[in-house]
Amino acid sequence: MLTKNIPRALALMALLTLAGKSYAIAPQLYTIDALDFGKLTPRLGTCEISYLTGAVSNVVNDICQSTKTSRGFYRIVAPKNTNIQVTVFTHTNDGNGIVFIPNGKIKSSELEVNITPSVMATVNSGPSGWVDILVGGRLDLLINLAPGTPYQPDFTISYDVEP
Repeated sequence: MLTKNIPRALALMALLTLAGKSYAIAPQLYTIDALDFGKLTPRLGTCEISYLTGAVSNVVNDICQSTKTSRGFYRIVAPKNTNIQVTVFTHTNDGNGIVFIPNGKIKSSELEVNITPSVMATVNSGPSGWVDILVGGRLDLLINLAPGTPYQPDFTISYDVEP
């Protein structure tokens, strides 16, 4: 489960770089803001959320009605100046009638790349040891949901140090 333990992780990073020496740690993914489309109108349709602002726009049938939405903001804390491989996966219809296709940016102080759904990108963690992932995307409802259903997309972010 993702947690909001950024201060603890940063303290750990500080301890592991004592006296100018770096010690290897495994990268960890933290949720800063979970992606949240808010409440949905229970009918077939499509809406999108901006990875820049978190603003929602309806494409088909005004399914996204909430003003309480959030783009996804995730941070990987890794060893400094390390290549990190990141993949943000699409959620395909697994019987729940919901499809989520992510978009956004994977970035560090060294590089910024667009998210291509389900395709790995490699980003150097730079001197901070951070790789940020900003996620928005398109939500397709292929079935009618129960009224007032809140939805936080079920998607996966995989990450690892480049071998």
